Formats: sequence, C-alpha cells, structure tokens
Amino acid sequence: MKQFFITIFFVSFLGNLISQQNILAFKSAYGLQLPYADLSQRYGANLDVSVGLEFQKGNGLSLGIAWAFLFGNNVKYDALKTFREPTGILIGVDGLASDVYYRSRGQQLGLDVSYNLGKDKSGLVFGGGLGILTYYTAVVDDSRSFEQVLGKYQSLYTLKAIGPYVKPLLGYHYKSSSGLINGKILFETTLSLTKFSQDSPYNEFLANKSTFADHSFGIKLVWLLPLRKYGETTVKYF
Repeated sequence: MKQFFITIFFVSFLGNLISQQNILAFKSAYGLQLPYADLSQRYGANLDVSVGLEFQKGNGLSLGIAWAFLFGNNVKYDALKTFREPTGILIGVDGLASDVYYRSRGQQLGLDVSYNLGKDKSGLVFGGGLGILTYYTAVVDDSRSFEQVLGKYQSLYTLKAIGPYVKPLLGYHYKSSSGLINGKILFETTLSLTKFSQDSPYNEFLANKSTFADHSFGIKLVWLLPLRKYGETTVKYF
C-alpha cells in the first residue's frame, strides 16, 4: 500500500512538471552602474551592455549565463601626471601637444539564478549571481605621438584589476500571456574583491593595500527573446 501511494505521488509530480512551460531565451541588457567603496576612488558612473542565455522554468526558476561590457568616461586619477608640463599638457615625440584622454572599461562573465514569485506569469523576482570581472582604464592617444602609452608601455597605465564577484538582485519580471514579450527591470549590487594584475610605478593605489573592494550599485533593463519552448503539452494526473 505504501509503495502504491509513493507511485501515485511521483506520477502526479511528473504530470505537473510536464504541464509547465519552460523557455530557453536569448537575453540582452542595458544598465547604469554607480561605483562605491574603493572603485569610486578610480571611476565614476558607467554604462553596461550584456548578452547571454537564460533558461526559464514554468515554476518560476531561471538559470542564466551572461557576458557584460562596461564603459564610461569618468576616470578620477591621472596615471600620466608625472609626464605633464606645468600647464597640464603632454608633449609628444613631434614636440607638439598630444591629445591623450582616459576611458573607463570593464568586463563581467558570470552565472545567475533567480526566482519569479509569479511563476509563469509576471511578478517580483529575486536572486543572485557570481562570476569574474575586470576593471581597467583605456588610454587613448588620437595623435599617436605620446610614446609612453603605446606598445609595451601601455599596460603600466591601464591599472587593470581582476577578481571574483557576487551579485544580489531584486526586481520585476514581466511576461505577456503569449510569452513573446518577456523582460525584467533589476536592481543589483555587485560586490567584488580585486587585485591589480601588474605592478606599476604609476599606480598610486598600491601604496596602502593590495586587495580592493570594487563594489557598485546598478539598475538594468533586460529583454528576453524566446528561442525555444518546452513542455507546451498539458498533461494532468489525478
């Protein structure tokens, strides 16, 4: 008798599982990040774009993988200050002022898991992610005349930092009845501990410590394009 009830339970569970609609989707996102802690000493706000894949189960659980590119123009330190003239300009090999400027850059690669309280409908969503990230400074010389930032010397001024991150998130997941309109608005905090990948005499941040709390808070809009649906056939057992 006990085995009979166990069999009925698993058959019923299997029937409900089959009746749920699972979706594999391509996802793209656009967001704004505001650095704080150690990261805010080097960079200001930046934007990020990301692409990836997400598998959404009918019970509200989602699993995803994504790659993100971060970019901005607010760099708060001057790695080339020792080369500047009293007037603040940089002199190139041609004897003329060089047009050199900084851009903040970064990349993230990670996995995430979330749960939609509305299950296969719209609802509040919470979850988190983990992965690896890097922040660095792109030194751009449009005049191609300032030798220090070209070739083998360039890595001394980029101050590339790399490390693991965790990312708690909270937001809202909207799903249309057809499932064709599928997107999220997310509020997330990226918590990371990084180290610079190369020692540099122009890195003023290494004077006091070697590990940095490179954190940021962000808001992100996510668009999901369903690629394939699974389990559309409704099967029920009683």
